[in-house]
Amino acid sequence: MKISFGKLFDDKRFLIIFSIVLAVLSWFIVVIAIKPETTTDISDVPIDLSSQSSILEPLSLSIVEGAATKVSVAVKGERYIVGGVTGSDIEIVADLSGITSAGTYNEVKLTGMDKYGKGFEVVSINPPTMKIRVDRLLTKKFVINTDVEGLLTPEEYIRSETVTNPKEVTITGPEGDVNKIDRCAVSATFDQPLTKSTTVNSPIVLYDSEGHELSTELLVMDSETADITIPVLKQKEVPITIDFLNVPSTFPIEELEYTLEPSVIEIAGPESAIDAFDKLEVGYVDLNEVGKEGDVFIFDVSLPSEFRNLENLKKVIAEFDLSDMEEKYFNVTTIKPVKIPANFEVTVKTSQINGVKMIGPADIMQNLSASDLVAEIDFSSWELTPGPYSPPVSIYAPGKGLVWANGEYTAVVTIQEK
Repeated sequence: MKISFGKLFDDKRFLIIFSIVLAVLSWFIVVIAIKPETTTDISDVPIDLSSQSSILEPLSLSIVEGAATKVSVAVKGERYIVGGVTGSDIEIVADLSGITSAGTYNEVKLTGMDKYGKGFEVVSINPPTMKIRVDRLLTKKFVINTDVEGLLTPEEYIRSETVTNPKEVTITGPEGDVNKIDRCAVSATFDQPLTKSTTVNSPIVLYDSEGHELSTELLVMDSETADITIPVLKQKEVPITIDFLNVPSTFPIEELEYTLEPSVIEIAGPESAIDAFDKLEVGYVDLNEVGKEGDVFIFDVSLPSEFRNLENLKKVIAEFDLSDMEEKYFNVTTIKPVKIPANFEVTVKTSQINGVKMIGPADIMQNLSASDLVAEIDFSSWELTPGPYSPPVSIYAPGKGLVWANGEYTAVVTIQEK
C-alpha cells in the first residue's frame, strides 16, 4: 500500500498535528543548542546558621532571634540541571564574623552556594542580608506570686494561706529578656463565697518592674502554669470524750463522776468531714487504774490529718471525784476461767487472790463481802498451748452497782489439751 504524502498535506488535521510537532522540535533545538542556560527563582530557602556557630561560642553568645528566617534565591545553570533544583540543594550562609557582643545586627551578609555540586550557580539572594539578635543565655529561678480577686468565705468558715504549686519557676532565655523579669504571678477571680478548698490552674504571667506584661516567646519555662489552692475549712465546736477499758458488762459506768478540762474544743475541717464529726475521743481510762485518791489522767490531743486544732490544744486532763467513795481489801476465792476453746481444759491452781482493793460508795462497801466478788480469767484472745501460766484476772462485784477493783491481779493456771 502506497502512502501519498501529497494527500496527507491536503488533510487539515494532519497539518495541525504536524505543525505542533514541528514547533516543539524547533523550541527544543533552540533551548538545547542555541540557549542551554536559564535562571529560575526558588523561594523559602532556609539559612544555615550552624556552620558559623563556632564564632559565637567563645563569646558565650547564642542567636535568639532570626534563626528561622528564609529567603528567595535565584539560581542559574543549564536547563536540565536548574529544572531539578530545590531549596534543599542550596546552602545559604550568614556571615557572623563581625559579631563581637550581645545585640541586634540588622545587615548580616548572606552568601549562597551549590550544596551538592550539581552544577548551578546562586546569582542573587532576596533579601541579601538578614537581621539577627544575639545574647547570652541565662537561667534564673523566680518565686510565683498569686493575684486573687473576689475571695470571700462565710462567717462559720476559715480560710488558710493560699498555696501555689509549683512555688517557683525556672526560666531560661536571653540575658536581656530574663533580666527584665521583675515578678511572676498566677491569678484567679471568684464571684461566689468559698465553702470548700478550691484549686484553680492558671498560666504563669511575667511582669517587668513597671507592671507591664512581658512576652515569653524567647523564654523557656520549666512550667507554664501553676495551681492556686485556697484551703477553706468549716469551723465547729465539739465535745471532748474519753472511753473506758475493763468495764464489767453490768457496771454503771455513766454513774462514775469525772471532769474533763477542757470539755470542748474548737476545730476546723473539710465541710463534708466535719459535719459528720460529733466528738473528739482523746483516749481510754482503764477502770482498774482508777483509785481512791481522786486519780488524774492526762491525754494528748490528736486530730485527723485533714482537721485543724484552732485552739492549739495539746493536753486534756480527766479528773475523777472519788471523795464519796470508800475502799476495802478482800481475799477473793471465786476464780473462774471463761471462754476456753473446746479442745482445751484449764485447771486453776490459785485458791485465793489476796489483798484485792475494791472501791465504791460507802453504803455499798459497808455490806460488801468476799463472797460478792468474782475473779474471771478470759481466754478468748489467747493462742493456747499446754503448760502452766500466770494470766491476769478481772475482778467484779456482779449486781453491786458502782463498785470496781483497783490494781492488777494474776492467778496460776495449767492448760491441757483434751
